[in-house]
Amino acid sequence: MFRMGSTEETPLTARIIKKAFESGFDKAVLASAHPFFQSGSLLLLAKGYTPYGPFPKESGVLPGYYPLSHSLHAVTRDLADWIREQGCPAVPNPAIPLKLAAYQAGLGVYGKNSLLYVPGYGSFMHLRAIHLGIPFAGELPVMPSPETTSPCGECRRCQEACPTGAIQDSGQVCGPLCLREVLAGKLPEDRPLALKLLSRADRMLVGCEICQRVCPMNQEIQAYPLQVPDELASLLHLPSMMAESDAAWRHRIQQLAALLGTNIARPRRLKANAALACSTLKEPGDISTRLREYLESPESQDLPPAFRKYLSGFTG
Repeated sequence: MFRMGSTEETPLTARIIKKAFESGFDKAVLASAHPFFQSGSLLLLAKGYTPYGPFPKESGVLPGYYPLSHSLHAVTRDLADWIREQGCPAVPNPAIPLKLAAYQAGLGVYGKNSLLYVPGYGSFMHLRAIHLGIPFAGELPVMPSPETTSPCGECRRCQEACPTGAIQDSGQVCGPLCLREVLAGKLPEDRPLALKLLSRADRMLVGCEICQRVCPMNQEIQAYPLQVPDELASLLHLPSMMAESDAAWRHRIQQLAALLGTNIARPRRLKANAALACSTLKEPGDISTRLREYLESPESQDLPPAFRKYLSGFTG
């Protein structure tokens, strides 16, 4: 798949694109590495996913994006290994703004929620990149500003649905207000604001996709949601996460890391977010006791003061 400004097609680049599709990606574009690198090209890759349906009522919740992200990290690395075997330098997963790079390559357009929308896949899409040692031979594309290409028009559904009001009129997301940042432990200094944000997390353990769920451009993709795998639902069962021994917890984390990666399955952060999610259960049973035990344990010693104060309100 080549677009304006992409590297001129050669037998090598044709094989690279073919291999990318064989590796499971839905989109593959070769484009300039500028302004991210001084030389070379970028192989921009995208794979769509079907969002999960409802999680069991006592389970924590996370987007289907994260299991896909973990699996694609290895797939991208393997693809880069194959490209190097063809005689082309290739560095997988470079630290660049992937949405911007994909936009400049013509893969999609920005929505008002700041996410990239790819035709046929909406915003339920995972992006990857490989920096290639192929000289860029085409013209640099002149891309219009995201505001002029957004298909959202006057629609405000994502803004109105965002539980923390993080989506601005400009189409930017205020990071400190986004639940994705809150659940990563990045709370604002303002104590009342931090408590308010924590109260909006519901059963989410990592990330948030509310703005995607309500988007009209994503409705067709959600028509047949993916059933939550039994293994994942069991691993995210909130009462069990709070009640088990240290050895059982370590085993659970190992299993979650195999599904989600170690970047997501961080023991202390996941336990803190499980405690937060437990506070929302309608029939908590002995959850108040478990929360109290958690707040008294070494696992909670790094909790931000606002996080600790919020949870203490559910300890009875």
